[in-house]
Amino acid sequence: MTMDDIKDDDVRHNAAGVALPRAHWALVRDGVVAAIVRTYDHVRHPFGEIAQGPIDVQQGHVALEGEHVIRVDGTDAAIGNLVDAKGNVTPSEGRTRALVPGEAAYRGPEGDQVAPVAPDEGAEVAATEPATPALTDDSKAD
Repeated sequence: MTMDDIKDDDVRHNAAGVALPRAHWALVRDGVVAAIVRTYDHVRHPFGEIAQGPIDVQQGHVALEGEHVIRVDGTDAAIGNLVDAKGNVTPSEGRTRALVPGEAAYRGPEGDQVAPVAPDEGAEVAATEPATPALTDDSKAD
C-alpha cells in the first residue's frame, strides 16, 4: 500500500442530511505531520503497518524519530505541522527543525534575554496594591 492508495472516506450523512463525524489520522514522520486522512474507522488508522520509532515514555507517547500515527480530531492540524512527544500539534512558526524530546509544541523559540532594571535611587515606587473604593452604608441615608 502506498500513500497514493490512502484516501479520505467519502462523507456520509444521516437522515437529516447532517454529515457524520470522521476520525482525523495524521502520519508523523520524524516529528512532522506528513499526511492527514479522515475515515469513519475511529479505532484503526488507515496507514497499515507503521514501523514506529523509539518512544521515550518519560517524554510522551509519540515517537519523534521514525513514523508514528496520531489522532488529530478537533485540531487545525495540517501537513508540515510539528508534533511534540505528547501528541500536540503546532504550526512550525518559522522553526526549521523538528521538536526535540521535552520541547513543547505550544512554545516558540526563546526571545532575547533582558536583564531586569533597578529603579533609580530616590524615585518613588508606585503602590502595588490596588486602591479599594470606600464602602458606604446606604441604609443610613435620609
